[in-house]
Amino acid sequence: MFKRKLYIFVLLILAVVILSWTLFARMQRPTVYVAEAYTGTAVNAVTGTVTVLAGLDVRVKTEQRGRLKELLVDVGDVVEEGQVIATQHSEDLMFRLEQQRIRLAAAQARSAVALPIQFEVEILQRRIEATQLEVSLNQTPRSRLEIERLELQRMQAHMEREKIDRRENLDLLDSSVRQLEFELEQTVIRAPFSGEIVEIFAFPGDLLHSGNDVVRLVSQDRSAEMILSEEDFFGVEPGQPVTMRLASLPHRPISGTVSFLSPVADADRKTRALFVQLNENDQSGLTPGLTGEGYLVKSERPSTVLIPRRSLMFDRVAIARDGVVEIRRVEPGFVSLNLAEIVSGIQPGEWVVVDNPTELQNGSRIRTRTR
Repeated sequence: MFKRKLYIFVLLILAVVILSWTLFARMQRPTVYVAEAYTGTAVNAVTGTVTVLAGLDVRVKTEQRGRLKELLVDVGDVVEEGQVIATQHSEDLMFRLEQQRIRLAAAQARSAVALPIQFEVEILQRRIEATQLEVSLNQTPRSRLEIERLELQRMQAHMEREKIDRRENLDLLDSSVRQLEFELEQTVIRAPFSGEIVEIFAFPGDLLHSGNDVVRLVSQDRSAEMILSEEDFFGVEPGQPVTMRLASLPHRPISGTVSFLSPVADADRKTRALFVQLNENDQSGLTPGLTGEGYLVKSERPSTVLIPRRSLMFDRVAIARDGVVEIRRVEPGFVSLNLAEIVSGIQPGEWVVVDNPTELQNGSRIRTRTR
């Protein structure tokens, strides 16, 4: 009886020890976070830095030398294309234009009057007719008729030269008037496109030369420049979607599409630029010069296996099955910012280790937890 009780007691002690050891062993297992592989759409995307640009950003310049007479805009004003924004003094041009117009009007009046030589030509033509009659009656030698004909040719040539001179003078005066009108129009400085005045460089009274800046005009449409590394640039094409988040507007996603690829790359920085046409609804309130991050989607592949990107170790993934780690070789596909596509090696529903999978070994015992 005593031996039986002792035997039961030993068994109980052994069971407690085994249970304690099992609990202790379990306590020593590392706890790792896992995520379930699932079927979804894989995205081939890259990120880059973006800078907001104005569609047009121009310093409006003077076309003529002269003092600025009026400045009709201020910083922050919105102007329309063709609107007058400044004028220069133009009194001298106006006087010269008026003088040339008077000369042109006089020349046009003179051109309506017959040339004096025209009358001499008509008189000589009648004389030749009389001489021809006299020659036919043998009353005058033929040599006289030839001399008169040569004189007629000389006078007609002289008359044609005078007509050419008149036309040339009229054309020169007309051209001079149009040139002065053009110069006078250039003293009126107009907005080349609709936009907002953001800077002013000249004020009334300033003496300006041709090519001096007057104001800086920025159009109200917006685009963006996106900088990618040379490696990420492969496969980028116009029309691909881009989503941007700006540093000063972190909670406002801005969308657009690739519109143009820079024809050159930056050899020093190993980068290349592309330009993004922003959606019209996303352009309001954007200031040129704002910066942030852009997310460009090159292509998508539906119905494929996806896992967290942090789980992918080049071509290996740590699988958690019944508390044991299996390091499995896989074939990765598209890898985006947060997700990785698995072409083969993992089935939907399997659990992959998310945090620090490189610290685990094949066969390691673990405790799992999901977020």
